Amino acid sequence: MPREYMVYYLIYGFVFIAMGFYVLQYRNDEQVRNPSFSRALPKLGLFGIIHGTTEWMTMILITGLFPEYQMTAVIIRSFLKVISFAFFLSFGIEMYWSYSRKRIRLLIIPWTLTGIWTLGFVYSLYTEGGYQGYSQLAVLNTFLMRYGMGLSAGILCFMAFRRDATIFLKQRKNVVAQKTNLLAYALLFYGLLDGVFVRGSDFFPANVINHMLFEEVTMIPVQLAKAAAGALILLWMSQLLRAFRDETRNQVQALIKNQTVCEERRKIGMTLHDGIIQKLYASGMKLEYLRHKHADKESELILRDIKTEMNDAIEIVRKMLNEESQPLIQAGDFQSQLDHLVQKHQQTSKMNVHFHNRMPKIQMEKLTSEQTTQIYYVVQEALMNVLKHAEATMVWVSIELTLEALHVRIRDNGRGMVDKSMKTCEGKGISMMKERAEVISGKLSLKQSDAGTTVLLEVPWEG
Repeated sequence: MPREYMVYYLIYGFVFIAMGFYVLQYRNDEQVRNPSFSRALPKLGLFGIIHGTTEWMTMILITGLFPEYQMTAVIIRSFLKVISFAFFLSFGIEMYWSYSRKRIRLLIIPWTLTGIWTLGFVYSLYTEGGYQGYSQLAVLNTFLMRYGMGLSAGILCFMAFRRDATIFLKQRKNVVAQKTNLLAYALLFYGLLDGVFVRGSDFFPANVINHMLFEEVTMIPVQLAKAAAGALILLWMSQLLRAFRDETRNQVQALIKNQTVCEERRKIGMTLHDGIIQKLYASGMKLEYLRHKHADKESELILRDIKTEMNDAIEIVRKMLNEESQPLIQAGDFQSQLDHLVQKHQQTSKMNVHFHNRMPKIQMEKLTSEQTTQIYYVVQEALMNVLKHAEATMVWVSIELTLEALHVRIRDNGRGMVDKSMKTCEGKGISMMKERAEVISGKLSLKQSDAGTTVLLEVPWEG
């Protein structure tokens, strides 16, 4: 291999290592609007660091330094390379199936492929003998690492980010949608470069579509093209993360403004109750005194009308206060209120209630008081239904956030509704929960089976 390729591998490795360390700074960052993206970022970061390290190892091997350690370096580089691709494919799976229960099972695939590759690698070394045995692994490397992991990961990332961009557009998040789209194409570009244009071999399609074909057509070394793809991933990733943080900052400011408005409404309510209503009531008492002690018949009729109008005014103000001062649950108290509700049911029944809130705190604070209040009472009603009718021993309450909706799931291991009287009684509770869901533009569904009942509340989310 020409010595100038040392520079190509130096740049290639540097770009990916830099991308990896940059991405790892944002792991589990609550200001990243997409929770699944934040959860998956460590896998992309580890891919970048490990993959970049293997390219630097290739650079050192080209120099011919330390010939006595060449075989060892080749083996270590090979293992690190397949591990890096396993992380890349894991990132793709995490993103594409981010809200599916299949995700956990599918994440086994990259490491299963890594295990198969390892068995083939070790077998070849021991049966073919040393470096010559390694050279016979082109088929294994190409089909498992490049086609099976690298190309698949690029395609999965592309489809996942394109899907998310479409959702952002529907939510009128145009800047975030644009950055997401650009990142999707950058990841696909890299996936095609590293997963299609492989080292030339004597089998199809590697004997046709390979490094040499790419360089003949573009006049650019494939290593530089991969470095450019990595730089694009780093660029658009940083732009997208910045867009997430800017959006979060704006929403926090809007939340503070909303809380200020709520506080002002509360103060107005106190003023109305402690000031106006009390004065109207006192004036009414004086009118009543005048009507009975000093008024003639004509004056008495006028005073009675005034008293009636004052009573009507008091009633209107009281009704307005009742509407404005419902026991709303603020976003900051939502977690503690749900914890208290679960603890209360644990103490007053024989049920084991498990509560899992997977919604980042900063996202939870963006919920309106109307949303948190209605969600709380839906959970309360669902737990009461389980307690009264299901004869369950276990209940699971979970809150999860996707790009499009907030999902609240209450699942039990009870018997559900088994007779007509029970169905009528529980049906009223379900009806109330559906009404609460509609208030916040949500949808409530009920699923029953022999294993128990699941109540699912879906609330549109544009946080």
